[in-house]
Amino acid sequence: MGVDSSEFALPADYFPAVAAVSGGSDSTALAVLVHAANPGEPLYLAHYIHRTRDSADHDADVAVVGDLADRLGTALLVGDASEFRSDTGGGPEDSLRRGRYAFLESAARSVGARTILTGHTRDDQVETVLMRLLSGAIGTTLAGIPQERVIDGGVRVYRPLIDATRRDLVRTLRTLGHAWREDRSNLDTRFRRNRVRHAILPILERHYSALSHDLVHLAKATRLLRDQACEEAMLVLAGSKKATNSIAMDSQSFFSLARESRLELLYLVLGELGVLDPSDRPGHRFFAPLLGEIPKKGGYIISGRGIDVTLKSGLLRFRPSLSAGSNVGIFGGHGSDPDALKTL
Repeated sequence: MGVDSSEFALPADYFPAVAAVSGGSDSTALAVLVHAANPGEPLYLAHYIHRTRDSADHDADVAVVGDLADRLGTALLVGDASEFRSDTGGGPEDSLRRGRYAFLESAARSVGARTILTGHTRDDQVETVLMRLLSGAIGTTLAGIPQERVIDGGVRVYRPLIDATRRDLVRTLRTLGHAWREDRSNLDTRFRRNRVRHAILPILERHYSALSHDLVHLAKATRLLRDQACEEAMLVLAGSKKATNSIAMDSQSFFSLARESRLELLYLVLGELGVLDPSDRPGHRFFAPLLGEIPKKGGYIISGRGIDVTLKSGLLRFRPSLSAGSNVGIFGGHGSDPDALKTL
């Protein structure tokens, strides 16, 4: 069974839009279905060259995406990793993702787009939640890939295919006669997602056939909890004292929040201070000193990896770290936990 393009009609204020198209089946389906469901709306295709394979492979990808753009009658924007390279120490997959999104944001600005569309599918959601479970994540970090989020400048990132399976999308493309390219690097199990996709997930599904369904359900249920936690966090943040390069709040207000609401508040604070990219969500171990009872001693609660958190005179103060390269956590009488900073 394929998918019906009418399911992908988007509100008019989502346009102009930029669709991220690699040339693979998922992103090709994204462009084809959104274009068909929104006739006359300005849609651009954006292709990012990662430079992880030989030039001939990349040229073939550009050719396929260029042909698709011609068939749809849309403009094609191309970016190269040599211009948007991002090395943050988070590993090769993280670096590639950051570079790709930097290009997509730049492409959106260049054409005045209101929305960046990506081809994440139900399969990607399953893999993401499973990877987080395997890494020891708990709580709202299991909410998986959001269907929509807003980035700098009010541009939204929207994922129309998040409830569609890769199998159904491939069937649709075949029915409509659209070609795509298989990226050989998607078979490279040196990348964690590929290991989960090709090695771990098939084994688990042989023994637990409902696994994918249950992981998707877990992500949706967790997102509802995250939304509630975020509302509580925003109320406390609204009452905080903001100054240049620091945010301070009443420690009792912070520690009276439920654990998940505290996590959401920490993500909001670090995002406002510019310490973390809004899409980053460090695991609970990074924030461990702030998720238990209120520390009995004042002073530094967390220090290093870009953030200093101190407790003094009933105020919890956050500021960008003066020793951003440090990996040392000083946990105000609770002892240090070297693993607490490894999930950043």
